[in-house]
Amino acid sequence: MRPELNFVFNRNYSFAAQRWLSLLATVIAALMSFVVLWWLSIRYGRPDFFSGYTLLGTCFLLVLLSARKRLLAIPLGSVNVWLQIHIYTGILAL
Repeated sequence: MRPELNFVFNRNYSFAAQRWLSLLATVIAALMSFVVLWWLSIRYGRPDFFSGYTLLGTCFLLVLLSARKRLLAIPLGSVNVWLQIHIYTGILAL
């Protein structure tokens, strides 16, 4: 891992700070999706393909938690991290 990213990912954030950072990342992803949808509606008039594939991708991420729980022998990170990804991806899917 690059040294400048090592500082960010190896910090011990408090529980509240982790939740705020995760929520901020979710809001940024939602805003980016809205901007792309707005641009596609202006450019092509039909942003439904992008929104459909985005929803399909988020559903795929939501299913990965179930697969992670079944693959205990392979070290894929802690279930707590996967659960947080699942929660914030679900919020983004809404």
